[in-house]
Amino acid sequence: MLGRMKLYHYTVAILLISLIPGVGFSSPKKSEWIVPFNGSDLKGWKVHTKSEYETYGGASVKDGAISFQGGSPYTAISLQGTFPSDNYELELTAKRTSGQDIFCGLLLPVGTNHVSMIMGGWGNWVVGLSCIDDMVASDNDAAHNMSFDNDRWYKVRVRVTPQKFQAWIDDKQVINLDRKGRKISPYPGLEVLAPFGLFTWDTSSLMKDMRYRSLQ
Repeated sequence: MLGRMKLYHYTVAILLISLIPGVGFSSPKKSEWIVPFNGSDLKGWKVHTKSEYETYGGASVKDGAISFQGGSPYTAISLQGTFPSDNYELELTAKRTSGQDIFCGLLLPVGTNHVSMIMGGWGNWVVGLSCIDDMVASDNDAAHNMSFDNDRWYKVRVRVTPQKFQAWIDDKQVINLDRKGRKISPYPGLEVLAPFGLFTWDTSSLMKDMRYRSLQ
C-alpha cells in the first residue's frame, strides 16, 4: 500500500512539473516562419552591381516571383538584414526559364562561415556545395547528379544544424553532409552575398515562395 502511494505521488509530481513553462518533456518548438520576400518588390534586398562581377544580369519582380535575367556569369541579390547562422530551415521554389546552368544558387550561413549551394551547375548536372574541404561542388562528396527541365518549378528545402547540412528537392534528399571535421567555405567571390543571398550563373530563372525559420 505504501509503495503504491509513493508511486502515485511521484506520478503527480512529474505531471505538475511538465506543466511548468519551459520544463516540459516535449521536443523544443520551432519558431514561426519568416517570409523575406514580399512578392511585390525587392524591398529589403540588394541587387548586386557590375562592379562586383565582370558582367551582371538584372533582377526584378515578375508575377510574384524574383526574376533573374541571365548574366555573364552572375545575377545575384542579397538579404539586407539578419538571418540565422545555424539551426534553421529554408524553403523556396525555383525554375529555370532559359539557359542550361545554375538556376538556383544559395549563399547560406553554416555556423561561423558560409557555403554556396547550387542546382543545375556544370551544364545542368550538379547539385552540391562549394566549397567543402576547398573542393568545389562538382568535386566533393556532397555532390549529387541531377538534371533539371526548363519551365518547371522545383521545391527546395534546406536544413542546417550543428551536425549536418541537408537538402531536399521535391522531397527527395540530395545532400546529407556531416559537418564534423569538414572545412566549409563559400565559392570565391560570393562572400558579398552574406548573410543570405540568391544567385544564378549564365541562366535566367524565377524564385518564389521563400521562407525560413529557426529550429532553436
